Amino acid sequence: MTSLVDKYAPTLRDEWLSLQPFQDVIVSYSAGPQPQCKRDSMDEPQHIDLDFSTWEGGEIIILCVWIIQKDRVFCQTWDGDRPSSMEQLWNYLRQLPRPARSFHQ
Repeated sequence: MTSLVDKYAPTLRDEWLSLQPFQDVIVSYSAGPQPQCKRDSMDEPQHIDLDFSTWEGGEIIILCVWIIQKDRVFCQTWDGDRPSSMEQLWNYLRQLPRPARSFHQ
């Protein structure tokens, strides 16, 4: 799973590695900016996005995207960007329910 981060956000490799214990609850992530992505500007800072949004009928009903940049972590919600930290992100990830496959040997 490191390839996207290595390719598009190599300056955030340490932050990504700190998330490895939580890979069982991280189901959707991206890294950028990506040159082929129309919404990314290559002038944007490198970032890792962790998407925990709730979807229903093909639409987002609860927006929750954690965005990690070199000197900034924030949670994007319908109410705007909420300043945060890596420690708060780890705390959020710790409290998420683990899928059954996490406990198999």
